[in-house]
Amino acid sequence: HMMDEVAADADVVFVQGGVGGLLCGVASWCAFHTPHRKVVSVEPATAACLQASARAGQPTAVTGPLATSMAGLRNREVSPLAFASVLTTVSAYLAIDDRWAHEAMQRLAQPADGDVSVAAGSAGAAALGGLLAVCRDASMSAVREQLGLDASARVLVLVSEGVTDPALWSAVTADA
Repeated sequence: HMMDEVAADADVVFVQGGVGGLLCGVASWCAFHTPHRKVVSVEPATAACLQASARAGQPTAVTGPLATSMAGLRNREVSPLAFASVLTTVSAYLAIDDRWAHEAMQRLAQPADGDVSVAAGSAGAAALGGLLAVCRDASMSAVREQLGLDASARVLVLVSEGVTDPALWSAVTADA
């Protein structure tokens, strides 16, 4: 399992939500191996089927247009089996605007000195976008506190896809 390789000492893991498959795998691994670790689901605000389902306590479809550049996370419904597993193992369900995923794409493309550049699509960069939103959006201060995200927190962010839309990637990272 990929978590065996990357788990280290992270206090919080941010992972893409989608229909719940990847989230289920990560959250289940953490629940078994490191139950103290918090897992955070990140999905687009317009396709937040996991968040809607968590609020309802059962699989719940979202309505309206699925307008997001995070194509791999553009889902109206959760996987019922995955959702049954994650309901009790995920600490927070975040729904973010595309701008956070785009900023994450830029930061991955133009990292800090010494870090490796990563070409990631918007869905792949969503988990980092969720971390950026929690740390920088004033409306997320309660989430930040609940997750214990302070200067000493150790965070793992999964990047799950490369560039799936080259035109979008070029447009978003051109000014990075």
